[in-house]
Amino acid sequence: MAGKVARVFKAALQAGAIVVGRSLRSTLVGLYESATTGGAKRAPKSESEAAAAAASRPLKRIKREEALQILDIEEPFDRETLKERYEKLMDANSDKKGGSFYLQSKVFRAHERLNQDMEDEEELAKKTGEGEMEPIKAEEEVQAKYEDKETSEPLSKK
Repeated sequence: MAGKVARVFKAALQAGAIVVGRSLRSTLVGLYESATTGGAKRAPKSESEAAAAAASRPLKRIKREEALQILDIEEPFDRETLKERYEKLMDANSDKKGGSFYLQSKVFRAHERLNQDMEDEEELAKKTGEGEMEPIKAEEEVQAKYEDKETSEPLSKK
């Protein structure tokens, strides 16, 4: 009986030592990283590193149709119309007027999406040497930029 108790005690002691050892190792690695980076995560050194870090993060974007509905804009539209609708809706939903932060964030994301789409379309038009592109073709090109190449599904936080 005493032999069994001793074996169980020995196994428990070994398991405890393993847990403490892993915890100590993790703590020391964290302290070393903190000391070598000045207490913060290392910032990218170059634009290419920053771009690679941004590309590795999944994008959470609203759909173009949803953005158009939120801002109550119909195709085609220009930057001035987009800016006017954005400012009007942000003002209408301000805290001073009893508005909602949630609605303001939806308006902001819609404006951000449409503005980015316009920039992407302009960039694509410059690369291809064309003036204006058909909206449907431009939308497909922009959407392809944000799709997962393996599954052909839009990237999102997983």
